[in-house]
Amino acid sequence: MTPLGSRSSRPRRSVLLEQTWPERPAVDAGGGSPVVGSRIVVECHDSAISEAAAHVLRDAGHEVAVCAGPDEGHWCPLLDGGRCALVEDGDLVVNLLGFGDADRREVLPLLRARYPDIPVMAEASTGERDEHAAVMEGVYVIDSPIRRDRLLAQVAAAESTA
Repeated sequence: MTPLGSRSSRPRRSVLLEQTWPERPAVDAGGGSPVVGSRIVVECHDSAISEAAAHVLRDAGHEVAVCAGPDEGHWCPLLDGGRCALVEDGDLVVNLLGFGDADRREVLPLLRARYPDIPVMAEASTGERDEHAAVMEGVYVIDSPIRRDRLLAQVAAAESTA
């Protein structure tokens, strides 16, 4: 298999893009069975990786919304004590933000604290798991590098416990 593609000193951005889920149809587009896949929020600042993960999840029957997470062009409301409409209306979160930035590391425990009933997954190497064990508590770990089979297996595991 091949891989899928403390506060920072930078000023906070208060401009937020309002993201919401489309209304869930009662049946699929072909008029057949009801839509049954989970609503999954993919958090990733790298658009190529997030779109690859979203494609895998959509092919497996899930609805997917992509969030860039905290970065220069998009401020995460969780970091200011706010809430996230995508997560609130979603079924689970796949966090591919990484651990290189303090704001990105802070998102995981905030998600777990504010949304304890929504499973959270994060991609991490063995070294990252060890180094950031406190941040990873209660999070389903997807071994890095992320692969289709690993991603889908963790989604299935999270869905079975939700």
